[in-house]
Amino acid sequence: MDYEERDISKTELVSLITTAFKGGSVGITEDVKEAESPIHELSNYKLRRSERGHVSYGDMTGGALDDLVTSLCLSLFSAVTWGSSQVLIW
Repeated sequence: MDYEERDISKTELVSLITTAFKGGSVGITEDVKEAESPIHELSNYKLRRSERGHVSYGDMTGGALDDLVTSLCLSLFSAVTWGSSQVLIW
């Protein structure tokens, strides 16, 4: 299967995942031992706007990672862009 290349901004990714969580199409099963890491990353994931108006997303507590959040955003983007009838549960 061939996929077309598509660019997406971090703002679009964050908007997509925020909408998915609010709409209930993405969730985290808290009773899974490994759920602690993504829950922690999501709780620290913030937006920061500089004095010049530049927007940054990520962990703003200093030192923590946000790789799992980015991975979820990209997975959701792929499902929406190239089609998926599955609900993503992390």
